Amino acid sequence: MTQSTPEPSSASATYLPKEEAGVSFPPERTALLVIDPVNDFLSEGGAGWELTKKTVEMNDVIAHLKCVIEAARARGIQVLFGPM
Repeated sequence: MTQSTPEPSSASATYLPKEEAGVSFPPERTALLVIDPVNDFLSEGGAGWELTKKTVEMNDVIAHLKCVIEAARARGIQVLFGPM
Protein backbone atom coordinates (compact mmCIF):
# COMPACT_ATOMS: atom_id res chain seq x y z
CA MET A 1 0.00 0.00 0.00
CA THR A 2 1.44 3.36 -0.99
CA GLN A 3 0.75 6.62 0.73
CA SER A 4 -0.25 9.49 -1.47
CA THR A 5 0.63 13.08 -0.76
CA PRO A 6 -2.47 15.07 0.17
CA GLU A 7 -3.53 17.76 -2.22
CA PRO A 8 -3.04 21.34 -1.02
CA SER A 9 -6.18 22.99 0.29
CA SER A 10 -8.23 24.88 -2.25
CA ALA A 11 -10.07 26.86 0.41
CA SER A 12 -10.05 30.59 0.00
CA ALA A 13 -11.14 33.65 1.92
CA THR A 14 -14.10 34.00 -0.45
CA TYR A 15 -15.61 30.58 0.29
CA LEU A 16 -19.27 30.74 1.23
CA PRO A 17 -21.29 27.63 2.10
CA LYS A 18 -24.34 26.89 0.02
CA GLU A 19 -27.63 27.74 1.63
CA GLU A 20 -29.33 24.77 3.25
CA ALA A 21 -33.00 24.88 4.12
CA GLY A 22 -33.63 25.14 7.84
CA VAL A 23 -29.97 25.65 8.78
CA SER A 24 -28.96 28.88 10.45
CA PHE A 25 -26.30 29.96 12.90
CA PRO A 26 -27.48 33.09 14.71
CA PRO A 27 -24.33 34.93 15.90
CA GLU A 28 -25.74 35.48 19.39
CA ARG A 29 -26.11 31.69 19.83
CA THR A 30 -23.04 30.55 17.92
CA ALA A 31 -19.36 30.23 18.79
CA LEU A 32 -16.25 29.13 16.95
CA LEU A 33 -14.19 26.74 19.08
CA VAL A 34 -10.51 26.55 18.11
CA ILE A 35 -8.91 23.55 19.79
CA ASP A 36 -5.31 23.84 20.96
CA PRO A 37 -3.58 25.95 18.27
CA VAL A 38 -0.21 25.57 20.02
CA ASN A 39 3.07 27.00 18.82
CA ASP A 40 4.74 23.61 19.30
CA PHE A 41 3.00 22.37 16.15
CA LEU A 42 2.21 25.53 14.21
CA SER A 43 5.39 27.58 14.31
CA GLU A 44 8.99 27.16 13.28
CA GLY A 45 11.09 26.23 16.27
CA GLY A 46 8.22 24.50 18.07
CA ALA A 47 8.85 21.10 19.64
CA GLY A 48 6.66 19.30 17.08
CA TRP A 49 7.31 21.57 14.10
CA GLU A 50 9.37 19.05 12.13
CA LEU A 51 6.49 16.56 12.40
CA THR A 52 3.83 19.00 11.19
CA LYS A 53 5.73 21.48 9.01
CA LYS A 54 4.87 19.89 5.65
CA THR A 55 1.14 19.68 6.35
CA VAL A 56 0.91 23.11 8.01
CA GLU A 57 2.67 24.81 5.10
CA MET A 58 1.03 22.80 2.29
CA ASN A 59 -2.46 23.53 3.61
CA ASP A 60 -1.69 27.10 4.66
CA VAL A 61 -3.06 26.33 8.12
CA ILE A 62 -2.07 29.61 9.77
CA ALA A 63 -3.67 31.77 7.07
CA HIS A 64 -6.85 29.67 7.16
CA LEU A 65 -7.05 29.88 10.96
CA LYS A 66 -6.68 33.66 10.79
CA CYS A 67 -9.29 33.87 8.04
CA VAL A 68 -11.95 31.86 9.85
CA ILE A 69 -11.31 33.66 13.17
CA GLU A 70 -11.54 37.09 11.52
CA ALA A 71 -14.69 36.08 9.62
CA ALA A 72 -16.36 34.84 12.81
CA ARG A 73 -15.50 38.01 14.71
CA ALA A 74 -16.68 40.20 11.82
CA ARG A 75 -20.08 38.49 12.07
CA GLY A 76 -20.30 38.92 15.84
CA ILE A 77 -19.58 35.26 16.56
CA GLN A 78 -17.69 34.58 19.79
CA VAL A 79 -14.30 32.86 19.30
CA LEU A 80 -13.16 30.45 22.02
CA PHE A 81 -9.73 28.83 22.34
CA GLY A 82 -9.58 25.47 24.10
CA PRO A 83 -6.29 24.09 25.38
CA MET A 84 -5.70 20.36 25.34
